[in-house]
Amino acid sequence: MAKRTNIPAPVELAYLDHLRKDKRLNKILNEPLAVLPIKRNIALRLIGSIMSQQLSVKVAEVIYKRFLALYGGKEPTATQILATPPKRCAALAYPMRKSHTYKTSHDS
Repeated sequence: MAKRTNIPAPVELAYLDHLRKDKRLNKILNEPLAVLPIKRNIALRLIGSIMSQQLSVKVAEVIYKRFLALYGGKEPTATQILATPPKRCAALAYPMRKSHTYKTSHDS
């Protein structure tokens, strides 16, 4: 089994031995790890994350689609996002305060 954590080996084995006593967990622990796709456009993922944390998922999806529509339905670059005036984001029903949060986090 591939090493999954930074926990020292003896401690990790003790945890795993304990968790394997449960039939359901044992099955999960013995399955291979899923490969997660690498998302290249980090700026866009950050915008989507901020939206979904602040709003219901359904509302976030609608606003996210409107946001992409600002860029012709294509994924904007970080430079394009930063060049977008906050008032344009507010027109999407996405509060300017939240667009400021993104800009602030990108500048740090």
